[in-house]
Amino acid sequence: MNSVLLAQQVGDSLTQAATAASKASPSDIYIVLTVTVIVWLGIFFYLVNLNKKVNQLKNAE
Repeated sequence: MNSVLLAQQVGDSLTQAATAASKASPSDIYIVLTVTVIVWLGIFFYLVNLNKKVNQLKNAE
């Protein structure tokens, strides 16, 4: 009986989350997109910088 109630509560929570997501304004997607692009650019430039340093260490030997 408890598992049935738990399943129902989980289902209700998922329904509420989906409803809240559908009420998001269209500009929210641009905020998420901007943050995501900034994070990926940061990772890219970090890896490029790290690659340069590794190559310098290889050439120093």
